[in-house]
Amino acid sequence: MSTNTSANGGSAQAQTSTTEATLLDESIYSESDGVVGGRKSDADSVQPFNGVELDTLFLSPEVIVERTHKPWRKAREEITNANGVPKWSASINVDVLDLFIRHIKGSISESQLFVTEDGLYIRVTNPANVQLFEVWIDKEDFEEYDVDSEGLLGIGWTKNVQTMINQVDSGEVVDVGTFIELKGSAAPDLGFKFGPEFQIPKGVDLSTLSLSADKISSKLDPSGRTKFEIDDGFVMRAKTIDPDSVRAVPDIPESNSTSRITLPGVDLKEFLSRADTIASYFSIESTPNAGVTFDADGDTASVEKTFEGIEDLIEYDESKPNGDLELSTFAQQSDRSKYSIEFVKDVLGGIRKTQLRESYRIDFGNEELLKMTRSLGSESFIQIMVAPRISS
Repeated sequence: MSTNTSANGGSAQAQTSTTEATLLDESIYSESDGVVGGRKSDADSVQPFNGVELDTLFLSPEVIVERTHKPWRKAREEITNANGVPKWSASINVDVLDLFIRHIKGSISESQLFVTEDGLYIRVTNPANVQLFEVWIDKEDFEEYDVDSEGLLGIGWTKNVQTMINQVDSGEVVDVGTFIELKGSAAPDLGFKFGPEFQIPKGVDLSTLSLSADKISSKLDPSGRTKFEIDDGFVMRAKTIDPDSVRAVPDIPESNSTSRITLPGVDLKEFLSRADTIASYFSIESTPNAGVTFDADGDTASVEKTFEGIEDLIEYDESKPNGDLELSTFAQQSDRSKYSIEFVKDVLGGIRKTQLRESYRIDFGNEELLKMTRSLGSESFIQIMVAPRISS
């Protein structure tokens, strides 16, 4: 299978041209009248319902309903209408924040952070609109989680937060939250002065005069005074960014993922490192009951790796227990899709080798976007979508 795949792939590449798609190319992902992005779909294949993952096809209706009503789905819908400054505090293992930032730092420096009563949600694209990052950190993966009011923050992750996290020892539980730095008389002990003239504290609107000091504080414009706080015994605070000034929250593009491979991150990173020395793009190909093949063809060299069984993994050792290694493949039909090595490799570039033993689930289709998902906890995850290279 592997040899034929490489030969056929090389011939096709020689006769066709390809175009870099972006996640905003709706024509690539929309489906109507049996045509997917201008390409005929297989009328005999079973297509998953929009928004339903491949593995739900084998689950009961009760389990499907439970899965599709996760809190992150609510956050996904509400982030585009979110506003206001959140009041929240929490405690979490610093490694969760560190792992998330390591995934995005090659592509994203800042984003909006949606603080909800159920967890933290982020969705942002890279400047080229080829990558989309979706992150959910569920309240169940915090040691403590308390939200007085939901809202939106603009956070500089790699400039500010990563710098603070680097000061904390791995495994430490830190307190995080928003800190609102109130100025002048707009403090909790707010007082009004009566003299020859009635003096209103600077920044207080007349409509707040009947409110308590705490209510007045919450109505003040916090622009430039809201900070993201991390406390591990040393209280570290970084200024936030106006949420409206950072990259707009993109819509989630539709896709038709009919193939999947789940494997340790170390295997994916090793292939991409080798492919990066000879080519700019790599392909993933699946065939029902025949595993999944990764390949890259350069002008003078090529590299290929097929995953069919756990013995194909880098860290497999026949003489040792291999229970912590995961490899699974699924192909509803034969699929092949091409992606930029740079945009996938950047996601794994900053991850520690010990962290790469964990599994990444990769969903793809025939010239469809790639969805790469990694768990950040029991309910938390990061999902990276990468637009495909489209043949024409």
